[in-house]
Amino acid sequence: MVETGPKTGNRDGLTNVPKPDPRQQIPISPTKSCHSETSNNSTTSFAFPTLGEYQQERKTSLNTKSESGKRELSRLDSKTGLYPDDSKQGGAGAGVIAVQETRDIRQVFVNGRFCKDPKRVDAKDFFFSGLNVPGNTNNQVGSNVTTVNVDQIPGLNTMGISLVRIDYAPHGQNPPHTHPRGSEILVLVEGTLYVGFVSSNQDNNRLFAKVLHPGDVFVFPIGMIHFQLNIGKIPAIAFAGLSSQNAGVITIANTVFGSNPPIYPELLARAFQLDASVVKELQAKFGSI
Repeated sequence: MVETGPKTGNRDGLTNVPKPDPRQQIPISPTKSCHSETSNNSTTSFAFPTLGEYQQERKTSLNTKSESGKRELSRLDSKTGLYPDDSKQGGAGAGVIAVQETRDIRQVFVNGRFCKDPKRVDAKDFFFSGLNVPGNTNNQVGSNVTTVNVDQIPGLNTMGISLVRIDYAPHGQNPPHTHPRGSEILVLVEGTLYVGFVSSNQDNNRLFAKVLHPGDVFVFPIGMIHFQLNIGKIPAIAFAGLSSQNAGVITIANTVFGSNPPIYPELLARAFQLDASVVKELQAKFGSI
């Protein structure tokens, strides 16, 4: 990852350089906080720039009046804004560029989110409207999840939190699933839910389950398979917070039986102790969803 703090030398071996490496002035490492200290000690969260904005910011951060700055500028790739050996040296590209698409250098894939210039951040980067609107539960499982994560609110970048609203039709469910990058805390607002999660193999796959009424709260630990079922005769509404800007979701049935391409039916038949014909039927059903 990119180092922080001043350096006593630079890439060309010069010593007694009081300024930090210019590349460190751009906070793009996904594991670093994209917050900027202001004069009154408050913080400003960044969102995302375009690739062109990132390239320009990197170039302008260099002191092009100095000889070392001119050498640095000449080494920047004109299209990517990166040094040729960034990935080797742990420079600005290290830990950021996850996959380099050599066939089209205009496409850049990142591990995490680029940060937006704090001078361009405004209130809309921290705002979302619509959680008062019920989700459409007319589907196979009878539920709908309205997500509010970093894709909807750019200012959530690096904050490690997000939110969802879940609507359940009578007898609808949020089927068994996991969140690979975050724990969940759910509060029931309306209706009656049967909720629970299953612990790991090492814990003998214990089921932790409760019936929730309005005002009740339940926690689902990170990575645990969990579910919710509306056992009432009226619609139910819940809100849940997650400990990630984008916790991700893996729905078990869709993943196992609806993968693309399909998993070998014989493998799943043995794993689930089912007939291969049953597995193929399930794959045909989930593969079309």
